[in-house]
Amino acid sequence: MTLHARDTVTGQLVTLTADPGSADLFAPGPVSSGRYRCMSCGESVGLSRRSGPHSSYAPRFSHGHSSEAQPDGCPARAGVQREVEADLQVVIDLRDHLAKAWPGAHTLIECPEPQLPGEPSPPAVIVATEGGQTIVIECPRGPLDEHGVQRRVNAVRARYGSGAAHVWFFTEDEHHFRQGGLRDKTVWPAGAPASVRHMRVRPTQQHLQIVALGGSVYWINGATVYIPYGGHEHVHAIKAGEDWGGDVAWRRRDWKISHPRPLPGAQWWGLVPIGLSSLRANRVGFHPAEAHEIMERLERSQGARWATARRLARERDEVLRQPPPAEAVPVLTPAPRPVVPPPAPAEPAVTTGALPERPEPVRQPPVIPPVPVHAPYVPPVPLPQPRGPLSRLRQWMQRKR
Repeated sequence: MTLHARDTVTGQLVTLTADPGSADLFAPGPVSSGRYRCMSCGESVGLSRRSGPHSSYAPRFSHGHSSEAQPDGCPARAGVQREVEADLQVVIDLRDHLAKAWPGAHTLIECPEPQLPGEPSPPAVIVATEGGQTIVIECPRGPLDEHGVQRRVNAVRARYGSGAAHVWFFTEDEHHFRQGGLRDKTVWPAGAPASVRHMRVRPTQQHLQIVALGGSVYWINGATVYIPYGGHEHVHAIKAGEDWGGDVAWRRRDWKISHPRPLPGAQWWGLVPIGLSSLRANRVGFHPAEAHEIMERLERSQGARWATARRLARERDEVLRQPPPAEAVPVLTPAPRPVVPPPAPAEPAVTTGALPERPEPVRQPPVIPPVPVHAPYVPPVPLPQPRGPLSRLRQWMQRKR
């Protein structure tokens, strides 16, 4: 059963629910009137609703023809119908969220006219008006090609004029949030008490196309909106009187910001997080003033950062240009000579014709050896052997030999 249709008179999205009274405020319209058109196939549908306030009949849209394969009568494939319903639900949920975040603003869901007769209606958009300003919010879901971007832009301009702000709210999905290995960027806005971290993404060709056509690309996650600025890699040109070596070398590779819209040549986009409600705080209409103020402070800190880097490069060059100090040659101080007192004047010798007396030699006392502890060794004297008959016999026998 089809629950959504486009009202060709008001251009708004008509949503039916299981509540029998959900269609009471909508104008009746048979299929032949062409008042309502299917969001999936673009054909005319008829609105069936209850006849009285006490009826329990559930309202519905019907194509006027059905079969077993297509009981609802919609010629669009079942997969297409599910995709359309899912896309519409994203828009409905965001509209309800914006109605709470922007109290007092008039928000509704509208469906731009298709470019060709019989063509499916372009995706529904959220239209918010306040203070004479109109903001048209797209909620892309899934793949988006360049033809689809151009078709949406043409439909919005045809219905709301070129003065309407065209904003695209993407989600952090694989199609529209590509970091490509980029890490968060640590930045320090001028005047901030501490540094903050900003997510970075690689803009897709569709993002660049939207910005080139005058639209704004934002990301949304719950009550937080991320506003992009351009990040450009920058290398300081070496000027005369600068030296970028040593501990100053890392400062030569820097980056610069382009805002409030990223320029086409940006290598990456940095995302400033702000509250969804702040898009209209203290202003008439809608404007990411808080995010733009942070971008301006980032640009001021950029100028100060560059000036510091160049000052350090000049100081390093001055230090390297100074001649090295001459090596100090140690001065050898001669050791002081000992002071020798002048000899005393000799007394005049008395000439008597006799030789001078020789001084008597000093007699040293005799050296007395110490008393031995032990008595001196005296070898024993052999005793004479007695000469008896036996000894005489031995001597005789030795001679005989």
